[in-house]
Amino acid sequence: MTYIDLFGKVDQKDSHGKYYFIFFTNIAKAHSYIKFLKTKEADVVCDAIKKYVTFIFKLEYKLERK
Repeated sequence: MTYIDLFGKVDQKDSHGKYYFIFFTNIAKAHSYIKFLKTKEADVVCDAIKKYVTFIFKLEYKLERK
């Protein structure tokens, strides 16, 4: 199970000009992942979620291969 939190607009942008961030917490694996975003628009958020899911699948595949 993964919890997703979307935060922003923060007062100070990061070094790449991003004011928002999305935080993923995988409860079962005790794993967290953060992605900084320029906007909270749906396409940007969906892209971040897709990248997270891809990352998790690749990680699981690598762990199974060991």
